[in-house]
Amino acid sequence: MLVVALFRRLAGVYTFLAVIAAALLALPSAVQSSSNDIIVTQAHHGTSVTVAEGQRLIVRLEGQPGTGYVWEPQEAPSLLRQAGDPAFEPLPESTDAAMGSPVVQVMTFSPVRAGNETLTLVYRRPWERGIAPLRTFSIQVETYGRFAAPSPAAQLAALPQSLPPVTMGVSEGLPAAFNWCDQGVCTPVKDQGGCGACWAFATAGVVESAIKRIDGVERDLSEQYLLSAGTHGTCYGGMPAYDLFIGATPAHQTEAGAVYERDLPYTGQDTPLTRALPHHERLLAWNSLFNADVATIKRIIREHGPVSAYVCAGSRFMWHRSGVFETDESAVCNGSINHAAVIVGWDDSKGSRGAWRLRNSWGTTWGEGGYMWIGYGVSGIGQWIDYVYYDRTTPGTYAISGRVRDRWNGVAGIIVSDGSRSVVTDQFGVYVLKNVSPGTYTLTPSRGGGAFSPASRTVMVVNGRNVNNQNFALLATYRISGRVTDSAGEGLAGVRVSDGTRSAVTDANGSYVIEGVPLGSYALTASLSGYTFSPNPRWVAVSDDVSGQDFTAVCPSCTVRGRVVDHAGNGVAGATVSDGMRSATTDSQGNYVLTNVPPGTYTLTPSYSGYMFSPSARTITVNRHLSGLDFTASPPYRISGRVVDSASNGVAGVVVSDGTRSVATDGDGVFTLRDVPAGTYTLTPSHGSLAFTPPSRTVTVNGDVSGQNFSAAPAAPAAPSVYAVFLPLTVR
Repeated sequence: MLVVALFRRLAGVYTFLAVIAAALLALPSAVQSSSNDIIVTQAHHGTSVTVAEGQRLIVRLEGQPGTGYVWEPQEAPSLLRQAGDPAFEPLPESTDAAMGSPVVQVMTFSPVRAGNETLTLVYRRPWERGIAPLRTFSIQVETYGRFAAPSPAAQLAALPQSLPPVTMGVSEGLPAAFNWCDQGVCTPVKDQGGCGACWAFATAGVVESAIKRIDGVERDLSEQYLLSAGTHGTCYGGMPAYDLFIGATPAHQTEAGAVYERDLPYTGQDTPLTRALPHHERLLAWNSLFNADVATIKRIIREHGPVSAYVCAGSRFMWHRSGVFETDESAVCNGSINHAAVIVGWDDSKGSRGAWRLRNSWGTTWGEGGYMWIGYGVSGIGQWIDYVYYDRTTPGTYAISGRVRDRWNGVAGIIVSDGSRSVVTDQFGVYVLKNVSPGTYTLTPSRGGGAFSPASRTVMVVNGRNVNNQNFALLATYRISGRVTDSAGEGLAGVRVSDGTRSAVTDANGSYVIEGVPLGSYALTASLSGYTFSPNPRWVAVSDDVSGQDFTAVCPSCTVRGRVVDHAGNGVAGATVSDGMRSATTDSQGNYVLTNVPPGTYTLTPSYSGYMFSPSARTITVNRHLSGLDFTASPPYRISGRVVDSASNGVAGVVVSDGTRSVATDGDGVFTLRDVPAGTYTLTPSHGSLAFTPPSRTVTVNGDVSGQNFSAAPAAPAAPSVYAVFLPLTVR
């Protein structure tokens, strides 16, 4: 059931009922009572009340204005003046917005002179004066006070403004006047009586006109079927029942479609269905439009036939006899609507700015033979309309219909296919696949670059029913972007960020972009093993591209990983790496892992007996799981050789040094430098009495090195020193 909140229109020029004093007063909205008011309800029937000057008498009685019945004074009171027209308020316990539903009718009276009289209100249709009222309410009223006459200036101050301009549509090729009754499409006016089934009569009236317009035959459809189905409303109000003419099957029915009046005559009672009925014509689809301009409504009427429309039916609407009704009673319905009828045409020359031709369901004695002219927009007319799609189909085949919308509006130009047939949505987003044989089909909408929800629908077509409401939403899509960083503000790669349906993974800078996100609100979550994130989730509302959706990653117990390798890249097993508090030993591949490392700054130091490392240590800041903290280990190598004399005999006692280590040759002249890390060294032999060839050797160590030999020979003796003595020459 649709729930519609219609906006209040500005009031038009008002006329009073003959039984109400001729004063210009504004129509009331919901009556605001005060502690000074005298309020009476049905429970006060037959009692007496006293009303002083300055007080108001407020009468609150239940009624159904959608039936044409209204409470009104049986005779105009002489001691009281009614303050404006009755207002209609929802029942205190009701949230129902159904057409024709019961409401509280509120009438406000003010005393105008002192005295005592009986106020009698009758519940009847104002135009049916000769028929006994359905109900009567009476109270004895005593009034007292000095009663000064009302100021004319105060009466005139409430004059309403004119209604806003409308778009006529003449410039769009629409005629200034058009009426389906002139084309022979209208069917006879009916009378719903005291049952609030205006919704059923409006529905059936539109379908009758559609059948007559397309098939050229007049069908008298059963409103009682719509009422007795119990699926769309009751005598206490309801909503459009077009589904029953398409595919809906209420109790005991095996088919959908029209039921004729002869098979289930109207009783105006909520009598449930007890048997299967013959079903006939089926609609293909129906659609609702809200707040459409006049030109759009005209175009729909011209293309699809009469439409159902909804209006605030106040007491002046009920009293209408002829001419153009331009008294806006929206205020008495509190800006809402309470009655369903049928619009069959229009005339731009009628009234102050054009009018709709409206067919009512209150019998031919109301209005102009059951019809009225009502000004565009008056009393909410045209703010909500329903129209139908009807056409002939191949016998034994059926139709599938639905609508494609974006946020709120129908989208034209969408291709919808069932795998065999395809059709394009019209200007209101409606599509109809006709002549579909019974079977199961997958419906798929498509438009370049468009995403839909759902992406497809599986539908079963069975005998005796068309299928409707196969709707899709065209999703406008956007991007959500942001960055994930650690506590130091450095980007964290590999984090998956998801909106619940789509996801993206952060790059090396910690940035992510989630593409193709429809309009809506989402809880973004970030995830990566071993991390917690703040915030998580992060809520975001998407109506455009959204950036700056950032997260901070924390590892409560971080890991530090790396590898120890030799110069050839081979893993070194058994090495120990320590952060000063924890240590780990490398595995057969040289890998190590320090676990449960709290955030902080540490110095990693590798160690292995006899090995040298590059770098010898690493200073690290832990605010995430760290990896790639590798070390290169230089294992202990040997440099060996021999020192011999000219006869190739080993020379013992020669010291050979690589600049850091040194060793003396043994008795055979052999030397071995042990635990030499990889690198380049200069070997130098030394002995106090010997000279060596070569005097040194440069050697590159990346493994054991041998053959680093030297030849020794006695060192040449030092040349003797020669001194010259000079004596002074003395001449005697």
